[in-house]
Amino acid sequence: MIVVAIVGILAVVALFGYRAIIASSKGAEPRQVLGSIRLAQEAYKAETGSYADIGDGSTLCPSTGVTGKKWGWDPACAGSTTNKWSMLTVNPDGPVMFGYATEAGVFGGTFTDSPQVSGIKIVANAPAGTVGAGYWAYSEGDPGAGLIKLLTSSLSKEIIVQEP
Repeated sequence: MIVVAIVGILAVVALFGYRAIIASSKGAEPRQVLGSIRLAQEAYKAETGSYADIGDGSTLCPSTGVTGKKWGWDPACAGSTTNKWSMLTVNPDGPVMFGYATEAGVFGGTFTDSPQVSGIKIVANAPAGTVGAGYWAYSEGDPGAGLIKLLTSSLSKEIIVQEP
């Protein structure tokens, strides 16, 4: 009887551990894609002298990211009325579960001194009066454990993660 109880407890612990590993693996996709967006933005700036402005951040591509299913990457997805993801060379390995957005502007101009995207500060301790061209890239998705938001920018190479 004691052996059955111990095996039952170990099975429950293993199940929760398995779920945690699966949830963390689903968080790898947005980190990889945001890294690709960062590289593509820097390459675009090297070629054109400015960052690519793909929308206002209210349109996530290829989907809203909260559907719980995967979507094929669509370079023709429009983040704004004119600019499309095809401006950047972002090519995920396969279908994606998260939605993505990126916007370019001027910190201290188009972007305020404490720019935020979906409630996340782009730089937690951004120095007041930070001025200059920049971009931010944002990702949002629900892989099954609640909405996860990730953000990176040209001001900081770190990826800020907001989990439930």
